[in-house]
Amino acid sequence: MKLSILSPVLLAAGALAALKDHCQFIRHIHAGNSEHPTVEYNCPSPNPVAWPYRACWYVDLGKCFINDMGQIRAQKDGAFSRSCRECTFNSSTEIMRCRCDIGTFGTWRYSEVNINSALEYVSTEGVGCYGEFFQTGCQNST
Repeated sequence: MKLSILSPVLLAAGALAALKDHCQFIRHIHAGNSEHPTVEYNCPSPNPVAWPYRACWYVDLGKCFINDMGQIRAQKDGAFSRSCRECTFNSSTEIMRCRCDIGTFGTWRYSEVNINSALEYVSTEGVGCYGEFFQTGCQNST
C-alpha cells in the first residue's frame, strides 16, 4: 500500500535528474579579478519541440554556495566567491576546490565541494539550484 502512495510522488520527482545523466559539462570559468566561478552545461532544451533541441546553461555558483569559515557548502545565495579565490574544477568528479578565508586573522584554507550538492537539472526548467534556474546562452568560448 505504501508503494502506491509513494508512486505519484516518485513520478512527479522524475523531472528532477542528475546533471551527469542528462547534461554535458562544457567548462568552468572565472569572471574578472573577483574570480566569480561559473559552470556551463549543454542539456536538453526545456522546449524540445523547437530547434535547437539542446540548450546551453550558464550557472553562477555564487547563487548556490557559501564560504562557512573556510568550508564551502551548499546554500542559496551564499556568495562564496567574495571570500574564496583560486578555484579549480575537476570535470570528471565535479569537485570544485578553492582557497577560502576562514574569517580570522587573514587565515586561508583549501576547501572542496561537489557542485552536485546544490545543482540540479529539471527537464522543464534547465539547470539551477534551490528552485532558481539560470540563463540559457553560454558565454563565448576563449
